[in-house]
This record gives sequence, structure tokens and C-alpha cells, in this order.
Amino acid sequence: MNSLSWMLYLADVAGSVAALMTNVAVVVAVVGGTVLMISAIILHVEDEDTSFIWPWARRIVFVAAPCALMAALTPSQNTIYAIAASEMGETALETETGGKAMQALNAWLDRQIDGEEEPE
Repeated sequence: MNSLSWMLYLADVAGSVAALMTNVAVVVAVVGGTVLMISAIILHVEDEDTSFIWPWARRIVFVAAPCALMAALTPSQNTIYAIAASEMGETALETETGGKAMQALNAWLDRQIDGEEEPE
């Protein structure tokens, strides 16, 4: 597989990874937070020790926060397609034909700017 193939594959996977990390973060935060809140309420009503809650709350944050950050930093499918197009465009311009095409385009633009007619 070449670099374009990998970029296209990554574009397809990116949406799945972002969605998965978002779901993990939400589930861990909501379920874990709810369980901790219910435990704290029950234990507080019964005047029992609630010191175990903070270590578990930190664990929830240490799982949910990186997942949420990863979901936020995962580029979208369109961004990866744009990167792949940019990479392939750069590669095409670095060829001999690409160089000639750029020279021809620059010459044509210069003629248009100067107001000259095209040679026949």
C-alpha cells in the first residue's frame, strides 16, 4: 500500500475512532458519576465513610478525560481527504511533467496580466 492508500484508510477509520472515544468518555463519566453520586447519597444518609469516593472519581476522570481528548483531536474524514489530496498534489508537482505544467501556467498568466494575445 502506498501513502495515499493509508490516508484513505485512515479517513475511513477516523470517524469510528472519534465516535468510539466519545462514547467511552460519556459512558464512563455518566455511569461512573451516577454510581458514585448514588453511593455518596446512600452512605451520607447512613453517616458512613465516603472517603472511597474520591479515588474512584479520579479513576473516572483519568479514563474519561483522555478518551474525550482523543475524540476531540481525531481529525475528521474530510480533513484527512484534504491532507491526502495535498500530499498527492505536491507529489505530482515535483515530477517533470508537473514542473512543465507550472511553467506553462505561469507563462499564460503572465501573458494575461500583460494583456498580450496568445501566440498561434
